[in-house]
Amino acid sequence: MNVLITYDTKLGLQAHLVVDADDRKALGERTVAVDLGETQMITAVFDDGKALLYSGRLIKAIRRYWQKVRRCVKPPGAGQRKSRRYREIDRQESRQVRQLLHLITTDFVERCYRARVSTIVLGDVRGIRRRMRYGKQTRGACTPGCSRRSAR
Repeated sequence: MNVLITYDTKLGLQAHLVVDADDRKALGERTVAVDLGETQMITAVFDDGKALLYSGRLIKAIRRYWQKVRRCVKPPGAGQRKSRRYREIDRQESRQVRQLLHLITTDFVERCYRARVSTIVLGDVRGIRRRMRYGKQTRGACTPGCSRRSAR
C-alpha cells in the first residue's frame, strides 16, 4: 500500500491511495462480443447465444437535466472564464455520469467473470459514418450543427 499526495492548481490538494491487488484468473474459456452505443450502452452476446443489454437512457436523462439547469445560468463569453455556478454544474453532471458508467462496467465485468468469460471482443466503430451511404435527408440530419427540420 502506498499513499501519494499531490497538489494541482485547479483541483487543489489530493491524496491517492495505491493498493497492489492480485489479478483474477479467468474461470473458463468463453467469449463475449460487445457493441457499445448511446441508447444501449452495452449490448453483449455470449458464445452460447445469451444476450445482455445495459440501457444508457438514464445517462441521457442526466445530461438532458443538467443542460436544462445550465440554460438558467449565464454562459461564459468567448475567452471568459466559466462562473463558479457553471463549473459546479459541470462537476455535478460529470460525477453523476462517471458514477453510472462505473456501476454499469463493474456489473458487466462481474457478470462476465461469473459466466467464465476469458475473452471480451469489442466492435470497431472507426470510420462507420464514412462507410454509410447517406441520402439527402439522412445526411442533413446527421451533420453536426444541422437540425432535423432543415433536413426535411
